[in-house]
Amino acid sequence: MDRRRTPLPTYKIIRTDTATGETTVVDQCKPFTSVDQPLTAPDTYGTWADDDAPLSARRQVNGSSLADTEILCPTVADGATHVYKVAATDDRLLHDDNPLDVLHPAEVPVTLPDTRPPGWTETDVREGQYPELYVGCSESSGLGDCSRFTSYRVERWDPATASYTTLAEGTTGDAAYYMDMTVHEDLLGLYYYRVVRLDASGAEAATRSTAYGIWNSWL
Repeated sequence: MDRRRTPLPTYKIIRTDTATGETTVVDQCKPFTSVDQPLTAPDTYGTWADDDAPLSARRQVNGSSLADTEILCPTVADGATHVYKVAATDDRLLHDDNPLDVLHPAEVPVTLPDTRPPGWTETDVREGQYPELYVGCSESSGLGDCSRFTSYRVERWDPATASYTTLAEGTTGDAAYYMDMTVHEDLLGLYYYRVVRLDASGAEAATRSTAYGIWNSWL
């Protein structure tokens, strides 16, 4: 099960005394408020340094289910090295309005394992604990002439066996969607699906692939 998971980058915030050159790890900060409150862990957020990173990878997903030192950056594990910028902030600078570089961030390179099925070229990752795959066909679906399809097959990639496992088969028109009800407990897992549509001869006429991260924005 762990083989399907995308590793999370870790970070350390270090403060350097410019006079002495001594460094210390920052693990407590004063909350940005006029009220006297105890020190807390630093507020953090993550961004990609790559300008061409997929939108799904630029989203910040924080929550109580992750440790204080973890941030989830959803993306397809493609074997490449991705560079994240990490900076400490007291929220006086909002990252939506100011470039991250003004905070003098540290760059954290993370090399992900390549868990993609052979030939996988997609970059987006959908989110949800119950992956839902479209198995129907309509004029707006972009599949072309729907009358050529007679059946469909839903498959999920199994990295342990390096093969696809068939989850469901059906006749075209008997359903619009298929939902995978078996992976919802594998929080932070990443799964690859494909829906194969077949013609009357049983030949594969169209295939659509989707990556699903088993998480929601509240994780």
